[in-house]
Amino acid sequence: MKSLRALTISLLLGFFCFHSSAQQLPPGSRHTFWEINMEYSAAFPGGDLSDRYGFTSLAGGSLGLKMKSNFYFRAGILMLFGGVVREPIASNVLIINGNERTGYVGSGIGTDGKFKDVFFFERGYTIPFSAGRIFSSGKKTNPNSGIFLEIGAQFIQHKVRLEVPSSSVPVVDPELRYGYDRLTNGFGCTQNLGYVHHGKTRFINFYAGISLSQNFTQGRRDIQFDTGLPDNQPRTDLLFGLRVGWSFLIARGDNEGYYIN
Repeated sequence: MKSLRALTISLLLGFFCFHSSAQQLPPGSRHTFWEINMEYSAAFPGGDLSDRYGFTSLAGGSLGLKMKSNFYFRAGILMLFGGVVREPIASNVLIINGNERTGYVGSGIGTDGKFKDVFFFERGYTIPFSAGRIFSSGKKTNPNSGIFLEIGAQFIQHKVRLEVPSSSVPVVDPELRYGYDRLTNGFGCTQNLGYVHHGKTRFINFYAGISLSQNFTQGRRDIQFDTGLPDNQPRTDLLFGLRVGWSFLIARGDNEGYYIN
C-alpha cells in the first residue's frame, strides 16, 4: 500500500513538472496572468522610526495581476521584524544595558530570585496595495519583463516585543507588557523601482529593486508604564530598503482564451 501511494505521488509530481515545463509563454508578445509573489526587503528606518528601531526586515507575500498592457496590481501582507530597539523600554522596573546604536536589553529579578535577561524586539506588519507598470525593452528580448515603477498605499503597525527566554520576570509578565510595547499604527504610501523578469515557464520569475515608504502613524496606548504618559503623538515613520522577490504564475488569459500556464 505504501509503495503504491509513493508511486502515485511520484507520477503526479512527474506529470505536474512535465505539464509546467511543456506549457510555455509564447515568445514575442505580452500576456495577462495572475501570480503569487514571495518577497523579502532589507530596510533601514528613517524619521521617527529610526529613533525607536534599527535595521528592519520585511518578509511576506502578495497576489498580483499583470495585464497585457504591462500594468499590474498587487495586494498582500508583509511581516516586519528586527532585533535592535533604541528606546530604553521598561527602565523603571528593569536594569537597562546597551546604547542607541547597538540597541538595549534589560534584566530583572525572576521568580527564582535571580536576575534574568529581558530582550526587546521589533515586531509588526504591513498590508500594502499597489499598482505599477513594466517598461519592456522590446519584443526581441521579453516584452513581459523590464524596468518596473510601482506606487501604492499601505496600513502599517509596529510594536516592541518583550521576551524572557529563561523564566518569568513578574514586573514584565505578559499581562503587563502592553504598557511597554509602544503599539503604533497608521497609513502610508509606498514607491518601488526595479527590474522584473518573467520567464517562459511559471517558475522562472523574479524581481529586485529599491523600496521606499512614508507612513503617518500614531501611538495607540493611553498610558506607558515606564513614563507615566500617554503614547498618542503623531509620527512620521520612514523605511528605505532593498527588495527581492520570486513569483509563481498561476494562470494566463489573453485574446486567444484563458488557460493554465
